[in-house]
Amino acid sequence: MLSKENLLNWRKNKLNQCKEFPKYLFYMSKKKNFKSIIENGILPQNKANKIAYESFADNEVQKLRSSISLRVSGDQKYKLHDLVPLYFTALTPTLSRIREDQNNIFFCKISSIKLITDVNKDFAFTDGNAASLDTIKYYSLNSLNKLNWKIINSDSWHDKPDGKRIRNSEFLIYPSIEIKYISEFVVNNNDLKNIFEIELNNKSIKIPVKVDKFCFFN
Repeated sequence: MLSKENLLNWRKNKLNQCKEFPKYLFYMSKKKNFKSIIENGILPQNKANKIAYESFADNEVQKLRSSISLRVSGDQKYKLHDLVPLYFTALTPTLSRIREDQNNIFFCKISSIKLITDVNKDFAFTDGNAASLDTIKYYSLNSLNKLNWKIINSDSWHDKPDGKRIRNSEFLIYPSIEIKYISEFVVNNNDLKNIFEIELNNKSIKIPVKVDKFCFFN
């Protein structure tokens, strides 16, 4: 078994070897959940359900996800709802489905290398939407080359075979994500930016809020 220092370096090297791996991972949430996130960090579904929390997910999809189990990097097995789901890109089919509500959506933009090299975190990742029967789940960074990075990082998925499923590939974190890993919050309008900045200032939290139209659909 690797020491913590060696495991950290191994993870870092594997991420550096995968040139397609994004610098940031994205957690998508709704305006109502912002206060909870800055107070509690980003929680998996099974923990978030115990506090005031608003989901954008379809109920039937959530029901399916709640029944899925997968193995993580520490060689333990958990339910999908025990892990925090992150996207490799902001522009996903999931966001496209709720684009009419984008003014109330925000992203936590998370440093990939900072989070994944925390050896107290376990993880898994998928080559598509985790709820799909066609999706393969991985728990070793040795398998990063098995993901379809061309579709994950492309401008569009609509013209790609199986593009919708693949574009929704996920990186899943156990047990939670503290706010120290959030590099910035991303919104698509100044009104939400101002609301969030007031909340952060009240908590003396120095995380920037950025309006970035490139993370949202027109």
